[in-house]
Amino acid sequence: MSVDTRQLEKFAKQLAKAGADMNEVRREIIQKEAQSVVSRAKQICTREKIVDTGNLRNSFHAQKATVSGTSASCAVGNNVEYASYVEYGHLKVKRGSAPLLQRRREAMDNERYVRGRYVLTRAIQDTLRTQKNRIYKRLRRIYDGL
Repeated sequence: MSVDTRQLEKFAKQLAKAGADMNEVRREIIQKEAQSVVSRAKQICTREKIVDTGNLRNSFHAQKATVSGTSASCAVGNNVEYASYVEYGHLKVKRGSAPLLQRRREAMDNERYVRGRYVLTRAIQDTLRTQKNRIYKRLRRIYDGL
């Protein structure tokens, strides 16, 4: 009685190749997810008309993904000086001789608070909601191509 082990040998080679390429695969997946966050943030800005000059929308960016050990990360942000004010909101505080704390209280009492739009926060949440399916599809494409 004989046993055909060619399929097992082929599978072992595929596993060895997949293990060797895992850091690059992780880097690629993280980078694409970060780009997905950036594109969603730009879509939110356009859809909700959070655009005056287009500077805020066009300044969303993702840095290069890094992989080390068991973790992988990629920073996503916006380097426009007023991005945090749009993201988290701010008070319209008038100039004056009164102390800043008093002017802030007056602004809050007079409802001069500009609510945050949470563009990047919502883009991250939207991406996380559908992330699992996208990652499975990418991994399936990679490993079916071996």
